[in-house]
Amino acid sequence: RTYRTDTASSNQLMFFRMNEHGHKPKNWEEPTKIVDMTYPEWLEKANDPDPHALDPDRTHWYFRLNAKSTLRDNYLYKELPFFDPVESFYIVDPDGARGINCRFGMRGNTGENHFDASRNFIALLSGERRYLLSHPNQCKNLALY
Repeated sequence: RTYRTDTASSNQLMFFRMNEHGHKPKNWEEPTKIVDMTYPEWLEKANDPDPHALDPDRTHWYFRLNAKSTLRDNYLYKELPFFDPVESFYIVDPDGARGINCRFGMRGNTGENHFDASRNFIALLSGERRYLLSHPNQCKNLALY
């Protein structure tokens, strides 16, 4: 089975959303493309033994598994029942739950300044990650447009 996977020509995988009219600035190109990929295909790319395969200027992939909160029979809810949209330590506002989004990054992926409107839960299975967090009162200083 294939899944939605983001790809970029560099290690900068920035999420974006077109405005409601689909207009984009002149000469602007989408920072990522969406491709369909199986997990084994992604894993092979992520574990490429070529020492230059994951250089910042080479193609990178960001594998995703998604489940909408309205489709709670999805296998992700069966595997991760603590994300059921019911009030709990993890879910403060069940009505605001948007689903489960599992994202698998590969070595070297980066995500520049951005704002996530919903809560995040991060699990690091291997390696290391660096997060730079800012207080919400600093958003105006972070060039978040």
